[in-house]
Amino acid sequence: MNQNNKSSQNFYYLAKQNNDTSVHTFACACLREKCRSISSTTQRPCTRFTVNGLGWCHVHLQKHKSLRIDKTRQRLYTTKPFDGDSVIIEFDGEKLTRDELNDRYSGKKPPYVTVLSENTVQDASCKRGISAFVRQRHNSINSTNSRIEKYNDVYVIISTKHIKANREIIVYNPNNLLENEKTNEWLTHYQTTHNKRIPKFYKQGAKKFPELNLNSKLPKYSIKNTPIQVFHSTKSKIKNKHRRTDNGTFPRLN
Repeated sequence: MNQNNKSSQNFYYLAKQNNDTSVHTFACACLREKCRSISSTTQRPCTRFTVNGLGWCHVHLQKHKSLRIDKTRQRLYTTKPFDGDSVIIEFDGEKLTRDELNDRYSGKKPPYVTVLSENTVQDASCKRGISAFVRQRHNSINSTNSRIEKYNDVYVIISTKHIKANREIIVYNPNNLLENEKTNEWLTHYQTTHNKRIPKFYKQGAKKFPELNLNSKLPKYSIKNTPIQVFHSTKSKIKNKHRRTDNGTFPRLN
C-alpha cells in the first residue's frame, strides 16, 4: 500500500479463541482514494478524498450509483429503485488467499471477510469499499434482495428482485460461513490517529475477556507509554509516534 494512499484512520482487531488464553491482534492504516467522479461540464475531477466508501464521496455516490451509506457506517441503502438482475455495485476489497487470510488473522474469525470462491476471499478491513457496508446472510434467502456474482472477471452485487428506493441492500451469500465461524470471539475498532483519548475498545475487551486480565497486560494510558498508536501533533506537523510492538499488542504501522 502506497504511503501517500494511507489515511489517518486506523483499523484495530483483537480476538481470542475459545478455551485459549492468548490474544491475537492486527492493525492497519485504512486506504484512501480520491473521488472518481469527473464533472460533465467542466471536466474537472472531484477534489474530495474517500476512506469509508472508497472511490466515491457521499455526493457522487448518490448521483452516479444511487446509493448511500447510513450515518452509522454499517449499512448501505438505495436512493432509487433497482430492477431485478441489475448490477448494484462492484464488490471492492483486498483479494486474499486462504493462506494469506490465516497469516493476517492467525486463524481467528475475520470480521469483514467475504468468501468469493474456494481459495479466494475479500477483506474490507483496510480497504473500505462501498460493498464493505453491505450486510450479508448465509441462512435466509427470503430476507435478502441481492447476490454476489462474477461478471467479466470482477465480483459484483446483483439484485435478485425489484428493490424500492430507500431500502437496505442485503446480500445472500451461503458460502460466507467460514469453518471457524463460531470458535472465537473478537472486537474491532476504527480510530483516527489524531484522537488522543483512550478508546472504549480496550475497556470493552477487558470486560468481554475478563479471564485474559487485559488490564494488567496492557499498560495504563499515558503520554510516554500508550497501548495503541498515538500521534501527538502540533498544527499540521506530526511528531513523537508511540507504538506498542511487543507480544499481545498492536504492530507498528509504517
